[in-house]
Formats: sequence, C-alpha cells, structure tokens
Amino acid sequence: QQQQQQQQLQYQEYRVRIRMDEPSFCWLLMLFCVMWKELMPRDRLDRSVLATCRWVRNNLGHGHEDNLGFENTGWVGTWYTILLIFASWLVFHEFLNICVFDLRGEKLLQMSVMTGVDSGFATWLRYLGMVAPVVGVLAFCLNLYHVVTWTHDKMMKNVKRRKERSERRGDFLLRNSKVTYGQRQAVIVLGAPDPDDMQIKIKYVDEHGGFDWVLRNSVTREWDWLEPVIDETSPWKMTVQMEMALVVIIMPAIFIMMALCAEIRCIQLLAGTQFPTWPGQTFDEFQIWHKSTEQMDLECAATFQFITVAAFARLCAHFFSLDDLIAEVDQRMVNVDTHRNVLNAFIRNNQRAPPEPENKIASRDEIMVTLEKSSSQHKFALKWAGLQGIGVYAFVGALRSILAIAIAFFCERQEMSVVSNLQAFMDKLKPIYLFTTVICIYNWVIVSKLPDLTKKEALGKSATLKFIAARVLLLVGDGQKGVLFFIVHHKDRLPKWAHISSDEAMLLHVVLLMILWCPAIVVWNFFFWTERDLSQHFFYWRTSSTHNTHLNREPLLQSNSNPNL
Repeated sequence: QQQQQQQQLQYQEYRVRIRMDEPSFCWLLMLFCVMWKELMPRDRLDRSVLATCRWVRNNLGHGHEDNLGFENTGWVGTWYTILLIFASWLVFHEFLNICVFDLRGEKLLQMSVMTGVDSGFATWLRYLGMVAPVVGVLAFCLNLYHVVTWTHDKMMKNVKRRKERSERRGDFLLRNSKVTYGQRQAVIVLGAPDPDDMQIKIKYVDEHGGFDWVLRNSVTREWDWLEPVIDETSPWKMTVQMEMALVVIIMPAIFIMMALCAEIRCIQLLAGTQFPTWPGQTFDEFQIWHKSTEQMDLECAATFQFITVAAFARLCAHFFSLDDLIAEVDQRMVNVDTHRNVLNAFIRNNQRAPPEPENKIASRDEIMVTLEKSSSQHKFALKWAGLQGIGVYAFVGALRSILAIAIAFFCERQEMSVVSNLQAFMDKLKPIYLFTTVICIYNWVIVSKLPDLTKKEALGKSATLKFIAARVLLLVGDGQKGVLFFIVHHKDRLPKWAHISSDEAMLLHVVLLMILWCPAIVVWNFFFWTERDLSQHFFYWRTSSTHNTHLNREPLLQSNSNPNL
C-alpha cells in the first residue's frame, strides 16, 4: 500500500510537471515546425488539402470546385501556419489562466504574499501585472495580423506574376527569368526590358549548358520557340529569403508567448498560489521549481531570437552578388558589338576592308562566364567571412541560452554537482559572449554599407533599422535584468520606495518586456518590414474586390524582383 501511495504521488507530480512544462512545449513546437518544413512533401500536401476542401465544398453544396484553388487553401500546410496556431493557443490559454485564476479567482490586487517571501507584493507592481497580459495579447494579435497580411501579399504577387507570364508579359523577358527554348530549359541572362529590343541572351541549364541568342521576329514581333516556365505549385510557397524574413517578423510573437508563461510563474512564486502543487511538496521545492521554469521560459525566448539573428544573416547572404554588374557589362558589350558591326557594314559599303573580323560571341561568352564565376566567389566570401561576426554571435548566444536552460533544469531536479559544472562553463562563456557581441556590432557596421544590402530589391535604406529590431530584445533583456538586480543588491543605498525583492525584480522584468519592448518591436516590424500605403491600408483586410489595389504595391523581398536588364 505504501508503494502504491508513493507511485500515485509520483504520478500526480509527473502529471503536474508535464502540464506546466511550457519550455518543453516550446522546444517541441519549434522542432516540429522545422521537421515539417524540411520533411513534408509540400506539393503533395497542398494537392491533398485542396482536394479535401473541394470534396467538402461540393458535398455541402456551397459552390463548384472550380472556384477553389491553391490561393484559397495553400496556407493550410505551411510551417508558419502551424507555428502560429499552436502559439496562439498557448497565448490565449495562458491569458485565460491569468484572467480566471489570478485576476478573478485569487484577486491579484488583494491577494496576500506567500509566507517565506522576503518582501511584500507592491501595489504598483500588481497593477502592472494586470495590464501586461492585456498589452501582450494585443501586441501578439497585431503581430499575427502582420504575418497574415505579409504572407497574403506574397501570395497575391505570385498569382499576378504567374498570370502575366502565362500571357507572355511581366518579367517574362527580364534577366533571371526561367524559359524554354526549343524544348531546352534556360535562364535569361540578358533581358529585353524595352519593347523595341530585338534580341535576348539565354543560358542553358541542362547537362549540355552553353549560351545562345534569341532574336525577335521582325514581322510578327514575337519570340519564336521561346516560352515562359510557369510554376504550377501553390502560390503560398516561399523562397528561402522570404522564410528568413518571416522568422524575423514572427520573433516577437514567440517572445510574448514565453513572457506570458514566465509572468504566471512569477505571480505564483510571489503569492504562493497552488502551493503545495502536489502532496508532500515543500516550499523550497516550490520555489526552485517556479524559478527554474520562469528562467527556462525566458531563455527559450532568447534562443529563438538568436535563431532570428542567424536567419537575418542568411537573408543578407542571399543578396550578395554581382548580378547587376554582370547585366550592365553584358549590355554594354552588346552595344559595342552593335556599333562595331554597323561600322563594319558602312566600311564594306564603301568597298573597304573592315579593320577587324566580325564579332565573336564565344569570346564574349567567356568573359561572362568569368564574371559569373567572380560573382559566385564574391558571394561565397561575403557569406562565410563577411557575416562571420554575426554568425558567431548567434551561435555563442544560442549556446549560452541552452546552457542556462540546462542549469535551470538540473537545479530543479536538485542535481547540484551537474549544476556546478555547467555554471563553471557558463562563467567562462560570458566574456566570450560579450566579445562576440562587440564583433557582431562591428561586423554589421561594415557590412551594412554594401550596396548589395541597401538596394531597393534587397533590404533597402532601412537595413540597419531592421537588424536592430532583430536583436534589440536580447540587448534589452540582458541590460534591463542586470539593472533591476543591481537595484536589488544595492537597495540599502536607494530610497525606500525603490526597494524591491529579487522575485519582484523578475516580475517587473517580465512585465516591462510585455508592456514596453515586445509591442515596440511588433510596431517597428510592422512599419519597417512592410511596404504599404499605411494611410489607406492600415488594419484593412483584403477581399476579392480589392485585390487589384494591393497588387499595385511593391512588397519587400519580392521573390521575382529583377533589375532593369
């Protein structure tokens, strides 16, 4: 019987720990989204979802299946949809817990402080604790709206582009456009942006390779044997650089989600709600458990932000190239050849020998191959050396956060020998992290001056402002927490109204993140990561009757943006 009772107590403790283990949920959610993105066959999934929706719609008798396409259902199987659905569920679940248990049930403004806590629960901090979840949820909803509109803009841009290409318009004849010529796959390397252009240059991408010139039919004004390649997959499918930008935009939502969880643990720790959580639990176990959980919550948020910094670096690496220079050189060489051929024809008409033979396309192709090789080397060097400081900062920072999570985990389980070893390693890592922070800032100051990043097709002139938003919560999180605990340790030198305990300082840190910094980053991203006429389209949901208005805008990071050549 004693063994059965002990097993029941252990089972109750296990159930409670699992139910209140939001850090593990966060890690499993991120791991699941990564695996879903990398392993799930998107095309097959999109077609299955579309077929299911058509079957349901036909059986319910609400329309014909021809009215339903990928643009209506393609968002269902995306990794960011799954991430935001589970994040929304956790945010509103934790917000409901705060409203029901802390505000209504325990009455946060009147609840007493747990015996054994070294300070009272200040009234002004209680009010902030009531306001913070509301502000955090509103900021989360704004971030959710931003993601929905941003991805919707990209989808509509893809739909418009495919329609234009099917009509042989749009970017069909521009540089980097995928085409078929004589049933061979090719890419345009010298486009025809002007309607009067009579020739384009293509590069074959099959196993034979090589370059070729395609001439416009002077009679029909058509490009014979040249056809556009039209993507038949879901228009919701994004390029790698778009997904990296989306990670940066989603980041504040994950931070708000984990900050809400951390606030609940801070209030429970101060007020002693749900103590004992399971039979036989001591107050020391209760304190260690909640402090460890709140620490892991914030470190999970910090880890995701370091991933965001790495995603931003990968986004920048995409724009490192010499494509514009190659296009300009190729066009100028064509102009020189054209003028030389005209001059040679004039000399022949005057019965004189030309000073040099006709233009040799092979020699020009060799020059272009050399330029493209130089462009690849330029991109490789800037990607792996030019962004080295940012990459090392993201790696060391993520390692530091994971190490902090491990320390909190083993501290909760009273394995102090492991904690001491991990803490010793953490102490050695702190100066390295500080050094990589300085190197990261210096690295970005140098890289941000490159025209590859500041051009319109890339990050624009606000590239530095976008990078600041990607890592400001890391700087604020460390700096703000350090200032608050400095006040705690030196409160004897401060006036009485500034005296706060360590638990109150932790709650104030979480509250300020949700009231001030997370909403500020959400609004910041909303303005700097979206190119829109805010005076006309702010908080305006798109309907089918207003699609044309939105398609006239040029959203950031177009998947098919091309230079003029």
